[in-house]
Amino acid sequence: MEPKDSDQWQQCPSGTLAGVAQDVRNRQRRELLRRVGSIAIPIMLIAIGVGYWQSTSDQLTCPEAYGVLGEYINGQLDERQASAVERHLAGCEKCSKAYEAMKKQIDANRVQTVANTFRAELNQNSQPEIEQLALGYRR
Repeated sequence: MEPKDSDQWQQCPSGTLAGVAQDVRNRQRRELLRRVGSIAIPIMLIAIGVGYWQSTSDQLTCPEAYGVLGEYINGQLDERQASAVERHLAGCEKCSKAYEAMKKQIDANRVQTVANTFRAELNQNSQPEIEQLALGYRR
């Protein structure tokens, strides 16, 4: 059987095969990106969502921050809670002022408590000595 003229191979113009090869590579890249994208995009969205959820879950409202200021000042909060209070105070002037006022009051109460304790111990330890001095003067 003899090949017909239409069945014979003909020489391609210069650059035609390179263009076809480039088209095939581009199609393969697009297919790969489509496959990877179908996996990567949901993973990225989950990661972004988790990051957003974690950052907003640690943000305190003013009533929440105010409610734990005493524990924060006394060092009774864990590291995560203290960090959340610090972030809130850094961004909230109203709560920062409340914190400063509360801290001054707590510090003043601590000083007063220490002073009262010292006076009580001084009086308790000095009472016998004062009585001895008083008795010595009477003699």
